[in-house]
Amino acid sequence: MADQVHPTAFGQIAIACKALEVLAADGADVRVDPWELVDWDERPLGRARGDATYAYRRSKEELKAAATLLRLRISSSSS
Repeated sequence: MADQVHPTAFGQIAIACKALEVLAADGADVRVDPWELVDWDERPLGRARGDATYAYRRSKEELKAAATLLRLRISSSSS
């Protein structure tokens, strides 16, 4: 995600699929493919909306980081 640490929704599904593969190999009864549980918009407008949301969240995180860095620099230069 925008914080570069947490997986996106699709990343979470990919992780769930890998976990289910391991569980199935160990004998678990896996009844549902995680990809069947989601619905996403593949039209250009839907994709653009998703991209814009990601860009907005990423920009917000970058601005917070820049503000923190600026505050630290100001406080260390006045000391």
